[in-house]
Amino acid sequence: MLLLGLDWRLGQRWRLFGDLPTSFTASYAATSRVNVGFNLIGINTAYRLVNNDQYFQYQQGHYGLFAEAYLSTHWALRATAAYAATRRLEVYAKDDQWPATLDYIGLGQAPTSLSPRLEKGTTLRLTMSYRVYDQ
Repeated sequence: MLLLGLDWRLGQRWRLFGDLPTSFTASYAATSRVNVGFNLIGINTAYRLVNNDQYFQYQQGHYGLFAEAYLSTHWALRATAAYAATRRLEVYAKDDQWPATLDYIGLGQAPTSLSPRLEKGTTLRLTMSYRVYDQ
């Protein structure tokens, strides 16, 4: 997968960063301790299931808004409300695969899932981070 790394400060309040196409954040410093903005998280991976002729595909694309508050110098609490435009947690037969893929795009005949599909929809996420700064 080809990644484009980005870390760009636009003035004193705006910052764009991430590794496209898997992650991207547009952050606005509302105050010295509060950031708000937009982010996307993309996951595309597969795992072979042990002792089985199947594999598990985990693919998600979440686009959403966040608010983040620094509780102290290093600790930050972030709440995110997002929409899962892509949501796949599916099991497939070992030999049933896309003939070729280009990042998230499958080319050719799609494999047939052995598990029920999940619906797209809203997601809520609450995270606590410990941030280390190099100054």
